[in-house]
Amino acid sequence: MLATLLQGIRELPPDADRSIAALSLDSRTVVPDALFMALAGTSQDGRRFISDAVARGAAAVVTEGLDDARLGTVPVIACPGLRHKVGVIADRFYGSPSRALSIIGVTGTNGKTTTSHLIAHAMNIRSPCALIGTLGNGFPGALLPAERTTPDAISVHRWLDRFRREGAGAVSMEVSSHALDQGRVEGVRFMGAVFTNLTRDHLDYHGDMVRYGEAKARLFAWPDLAFAVLNGDDAFSEVLKDRLPPGVRAWRYGSTGEVRIQDVQATARGLEIVLLAPEGPVTLKSPLIGHFNVYNLAAALTTLVASGWRARDAACALAAVTPIPGRMEPVPGRADQPFVVVDYAHTPDALEKALAGARAHAVGRVICVFGCGGDRDRGKRALMGACASRYSDLAIVTHDNPRHEDPERIIADILKGVPDEARAHLVVMGDRQAAIAHALREGSAGDVVVIAGKGHEEYQQFGDRRVPYSDRLTARQLLGAP
Repeated sequence: MLATLLQGIRELPPDADRSIAALSLDSRTVVPDALFMALAGTSQDGRRFISDAVARGAAAVVTEGLDDARLGTVPVIACPGLRHKVGVIADRFYGSPSRALSIIGVTGTNGKTTTSHLIAHAMNIRSPCALIGTLGNGFPGALLPAERTTPDAISVHRWLDRFRREGAGAVSMEVSSHALDQGRVEGVRFMGAVFTNLTRDHLDYHGDMVRYGEAKARLFAWPDLAFAVLNGDDAFSEVLKDRLPPGVRAWRYGSTGEVRIQDVQATARGLEIVLLAPEGPVTLKSPLIGHFNVYNLAAALTTLVASGWRARDAACALAAVTPIPGRMEPVPGRADQPFVVVDYAHTPDALEKALAGARAHAVGRVICVFGCGGDRDRGKRALMGACASRYSDLAIVTHDNPRHEDPERIIADILKGVPDEARAHLVVMGDRQAAIAHALREGSAGDVVVIAGKGHEEYQQFGDRRVPYSDRLTARQLLGAP
């Protein structure tokens, strides 16, 4: 009943209580007897579509910024601060699914996808563990595509309800700063919160690093949190530690902390890491490459230990996890060809780490293909240009997802960060497929080619149009891989 869903949130007007069969944030998905929650979004104002929702059979409407009203027999109920209450309403509608699941929330600028995948794949060895994140939602090996890192608040609880019904005991969830700021995970009971790092990104949305960090920090003040896993080598972890509610155990990983990185060897087969855990030293051999993945693996192992695993068992489980699609993912090739990896790096920090990881595996040169997305933080473009020119031997600047910006203007912004003396080792080639082909022609055995920015994505976006395209597929075809 509507009164039950809104209990403690809003007292109903007379005769407004009724049975609710579904929840919706989009009038186009309204079914008979649904509750339509009309929010003022960043690109659309749901309040403009209240009449459409009623015409499609909505039993009631809750909204913000309007007075109580009726459209025929349908009550329109004002609910101040609705955006941050949608999740609580959805939690009640679906019967509080998160309370039947051990949910791990992973946040940070870089590493969320890899770390959450590592946790889910490892946990899934013991009992079903589902995944919510950039690469899709579902169980490992059977993910359904996702439109964004963290779904809307209704979808989050709908997925959790589905996972509970399908037998999951745990969920590993990427939690973006946007999701935390917009209330998309309200009503979720998190058992653990994991922090990877904080570097520049999303300033087009948050405005500055302080507000960006504050959004991330919300996860670490979450009610009912049992433990937090913090990157001991990132200064922001101290801020997060101070936000933890009483009784929440903090676990640190890195050069200091409860799980310490003691030794790292980059091999032809990946990484070999010695970690000092509470039970003693453990060796973790992983097919992942790149020094930054040492931290992702350490974060995952620490999370498993915090969840009750023995460190040696956690290391064995993580060793079996194969490279994540589009995250320093090797592309098969011949011995006489350069070694090619596709990575999602789209921030200065991520690009630097990807190129440093490539350098550790390169006998010869490091070649980088990258661009920057449109309608996003312009300030990071020159920084990425500087990074590519500094950490690669040849940088090829190309188009990413221009969206509604002039792609040539984006490239011009990137080039502002490239020193004059580095221009001789830089090529501009707008067509992304041609840029990758040029990189592969330039490269030879012993070189490493990093194709950065798009990772797992299977489209390029120009304006509102998404053109089918994949860095992974393009590289495979150009290398003649099966």
